[in-house]
Amino acid sequence: MNIGEEISDEGEVVSDISEIKEGEIIAGDQQNVMENEYNLEFVEVKSGRGRSLLSRLGFEYYFENESRTMEGVEYWRCVKRSNGYCTGRIHVLAEWRQLNEIRYKLGKIANAAHNHPADPEKQSVCFDLTFND
Repeated sequence: MNIGEEISDEGEVVSDISEIKEGEIIAGDQQNVMENEYNLEFVEVKSGRGRSLLSRLGFEYYFENESRTMEGVEYWRCVKRSNGYCTGRIHVLAEWRQLNEIRYKLGKIANAAHNHPADPEKQSVCFDLTFND
């Protein structure tokens, strides 16, 4: 394997990550870099008490007050408490962004292991953002 080449999950050497089909696993450090990027949009919704929550794909998260914002990153946890606390967690950049009237934060899923299914009524709170950055 040469420098700059990656291996797909089928064992094929590819010279460019764009040659890897959607859903394939990338070997080596490139996978870690992609997993650590804060590139998912989490949309702000309001709780019944007016508190800001973040929502994505039918899951809602609240800011962990006891957690610290470390180097501009906030830690949020799933709001569900059925069968104990859900372990779903996200890490987001502290800065709010806005597109028209929609506020959102960029982040990543730190733990996708929810102990409950996504709420189908809240799955509509998902949209595509076009970035001009």
